Amino acid sequence: MESVNMGISCITFDLDETLWETRPALEKAEQALQRWIVHTLPDRTDLHRLADLQAHRQNFYTTIPEIVHDLTQARISWLASLLAEDGRDPKEANALAREGFGVFAEWRSRLVPFAGVQQTLATLIDRYRVVAITNGNADVRRVGIDHLFDIVITPAEAGAAKPDAAIFRYALDRIGVRASEAVHVGDDPVCDIVGAAALGMRTIWMNPTGIAWSDPSASKEHSPIAPDAEIRTLPEIIERIEGWQAAQDPA
Repeated sequence: MESVNMGISCITFDLDETLWETRPALEKAEQALQRWIVHTLPDRTDLHRLADLQAHRQNFYTTIPEIVHDLTQARISWLASLLAEDGRDPKEANALAREGFGVFAEWRSRLVPFAGVQQTLATLIDRYRVVAITNGNADVRRVGIDHLFDIVITPAEAGAAKPDAAIFRYALDRIGVRASEAVHVGDDPVCDIVGAAALGMRTIWMNPTGIAWSDPSASKEHSPIAPDAEIRTLPEIIERIEGWQAAQDPA
């Protein structure tokens, strides 16, 4: 792990459940895709119930471990397999699968940022490099906040998903900063806090409900891991980061 001995120049963010609540949009996206499948594959009555459709998708994912970290490509591959089973040739199946994913993606990105998110990001991007690192497939352009990030890193681009340190390393290499110069903000103890800490980044745990921290990596083989800071709302990070910066500056 790289030691923390430099000023902060980059803030990286998780997206889902850190900048917005995902569940309402995801539920509507799943329902929209279900309607598309019922219309496109009317004879597949075994998939007309949402629960059956989701179970089928999860079972399919076990057959594609090499790409399952890329949720977009995994879902497209699943749709293409359904269409191929229906007798569509590969070209048509792939084209229709992308059409179906487009239906899902439109609803998936109908997200409402938490209070203060846009103002906080706007303040930070004037002072730091700001990066999104997400395992999900929300489109920040559709959400309307793409201008508040320098880059957005996904597993499709990085070839790895959180908590793998490789995706954090890829993001920092893209932006040209060291781990000791970066802070990661996220809600997931494993994917965000453990993953970023493994690379030597400082971490801020987004914990809106105020639950107690429980080290998910605790074992005899690992040193204890805890976030460097904890916040309830996103605007709190500005004070935290400014405090760290002030501590770095010589008196």
